[in-house]
Amino acid sequence: MKNTSRINLDNVTDPRLHEVLKTVNASCMKLGIDFYLLGALARDVWFKQQQIPAGGTKDVDFAVFPGIVLLKLIAFDDRPEHRHNHPIDCISIIKNYFSIESDLIYDEHNDLFGEPNRELETIAARVIGREMRKPLDQDVKLKERALGILNKHIAMGDKSDFILRMATQAYIGTEECKLYLSELVAGIADPMTGSV
Repeated sequence: MKNTSRINLDNVTDPRLHEVLKTVNASCMKLGIDFYLLGALARDVWFKQQQIPAGGTKDVDFAVFPGIVLLKLIAFDDRPEHRHNHPIDCISIIKNYFSIESDLIYDEHNDLFGEPNRELETIAARVIGREMRKPLDQDVKLKERALGILNKHIAMGDKSDFILRMATQAYIGTEECKLYLSELVAGIADPMTGSV
């Protein structure tokens, strides 16, 4: 376990949450949990750390690191009528993941750079899928559910509300969004090889 948080809790501006998060951080370290994320709040803190604009939230969801995309996929699938921002959060993470996690990508996933003309966002989506695979390999039912959700939206294409919301937020086409979701699926299916 690392002895420092990858997210600087000093970037949490809400004083009520700051003390709670310090306590959770200390507890996670004591229990040997490497990382945790806090839903949209984690995204906002993570983005602020990288000087990327974020929407702000009062909602706190805890998850093991970088389970935030998985959390949002499942939450949207459960209650899409109440989770309108979840696809927007997912595309924002995919679009910014490479710059935020470049050390991780270069150190542990450099095998993805072998393909010519591969865009950084597709590499990022593949790495997110690989990182999602770690907890999913511990729970077969959860893995089947996550893959089912992703494959459903890929198959629906521009009829998927999840994909349409991603595309609208990022000002990109639905085919590009399908590609990102396909990279997540491929990352989940990749063998555990890591860097070369």
